[in-house]
Amino acid sequence: NQTKMEGEGCKKAVAGCVHEFVMEPRDKYGNSRLVLQSGEKWNAELVEVNTGEKVKIDVKPVKSGKKVLFHCDYRAFKAGKYEMTLSVTEEDGMVLSAAMPNHIVVLPGITSGKKSILTVSTTNGYWTMRDQKKVWQLKAGSNLNLAVQSCDKFGNYKRKEISQLVCRAEYMEETS
Repeated sequence: NQTKMEGEGCKKAVAGCVHEFVMEPRDKYGNSRLVLQSGEKWNAELVEVNTGEKVKIDVKPVKSGKKVLFHCDYRAFKAGKYEMTLSVTEEDGMVLSAAMPNHIVVLPGITSGKKSILTVSTTNGYWTMRDQKKVWQLKAGSNLNLAVQSCDKFGNYKRKEISQLVCRAEYMEETS
């Protein structure tokens, strides 16, 4: 309960993206730990609150001045509410574990997985050539609709998770 964590990755995340945070272990009095005990191994994982699905967190120790810090990163492929669990295996084999008090919310990602299908449609536009490239031209005031059908970590298309983004085109004068 004395461990200090900093960084966006320990609060919220987007499915399919790698998120990072820094963890600073503290002793029972709240002081920064200066050294790790010999043979001490730290492990962390996210556990989805409803399904119990687990996501491994990579924990790498780094030295920062006199303090011991851990650089942590993870990639969750499923949106949901996660609880972080932390465990320390000591040299004698004793395991100490705790669940962190705050939950991490993983939002649906635009590319939450290995592949995705991007569908683009517009209310008013046309194809043209510019700089030897085919370019889609939007007329001012039209909408550009983007829909992304995402996949899970195994490449299976998710039927219900479609992220949609609607942009409104504004007039912009070209300058040379």
